[in-house]
Amino acid sequence: MMPALSSGGFALWNVVALSTRRREAPREPLGRVTGAHRVVLFGSGTVGALTGGLLADSFGLTAPFHLAGVLVAVAAAGVAVVFHRTRPPRP
Repeated sequence: MMPALSSGGFALWNVVALSTRRREAPREPLGRVTGAHRVVLFGSGTVGALTGGLLADSFGLTAPFHLAGVLVAVAAAGVAVVFHRTRPPRP
């Protein structure tokens, strides 16, 4: 069940991210914006894999998962704060 939900979430994220990038980026540099996005995306995956491997080697196999859980919680809290501040006031 979780792999299906995760895959659905990733598919939804890809559609939202691509649509937002196409809407917000000027037409002329859109290819460069997409290229820069891919460099950051694939580069961060490489750095994350290396960091996770080093953490697992140093602190045990569950350490990367614990750190990832903390990072996801911090990111979710940050997103909640940003969305709470940018929400228009109710009439």
